[in-house]
Amino acid sequence: MAWYKGPPYAWIDPCPRYLALNMRIGPFDNIQLRRAIFLAIDRQKAINVVYEGHSFVNDLMVPLYAYHKDFKDACLGIVDKYDPTRCDPEGLLPD
Repeated sequence: MAWYKGPPYAWIDPCPRYLALNMRIGPFDNIQLRRAIFLAIDRQKAINVVYEGHSFVNDLMVPLYAYHKDFKDACLGIVDKYDPTRCDPEGLLPD
């Protein structure tokens, strides 16, 4: 039984999903490889395919509940500097 008559049929879960890599073992102990992996992932495209577009990109590993607002606000400078949700496959290519 659905909550709504049309898509998304239920409440959109704000809890982020993430890819975790064991940085203690190779090849994931190489920061350049990890950056390449994360730059290659188009998060919005993944949402469109997996959740049929019924979710959103989150730049932190915490849900977007009001409870986390102070934490999210405190992280804005870091988020702006590193842009963790950026997809830039072209940036992986050497100059």
